[in-house]
Amino acid sequence: MIRTYRYSLSLLLILILGLIVRLYQFTTPLADWHSFRQADTVSVAREFVKHGLNLLVPKYHDLSNIQSRLDNPEGYRMVEFPLISGLVAVIYKSLPILELHQWYRLVSIIFSLGVIVLLYQLGSKFDNQQVGLIAAALFAF
Repeated sequence: MIRTYRYSLSLLLILILGLIVRLYQFTTPLADWHSFRQADTVSVAREFVKHGLNLLVPKYHDLSNIQSRLDNPEGYRMVEFPLISGLVAVIYKSLPILELHQWYRLVSIIFSLGVIVLLYQLGSKFDNQQVGLIAAALFAF
């Protein structure tokens, strides 16, 4: 019982530290070269906010042919299914207390923390709780 309590506290510490690491530069605008992927996905969410939610026809602000080598005058974004972009658009319309890219980062952080818990549970189930903590810590940091 005490051992399980200690592992639970260790997992909680990993989650708190993982949250702190993920909140680094949370409010920084998407302006550098490495943020292009974030800018693309936020752009899809922004289009959902402006023109309505249509998950089957996602659009974004890039009209070039760089992604597919085909002309794209309508700005279609056909990469991955935009489920997260749709979720972020709905959250942003309901609670516009953060900027859109900040909501996107927050949703990503929440899913990431959920993966940490899942990795802990998988490691604990297939080996032991110590392996679960190691897996969780490796992903968290």
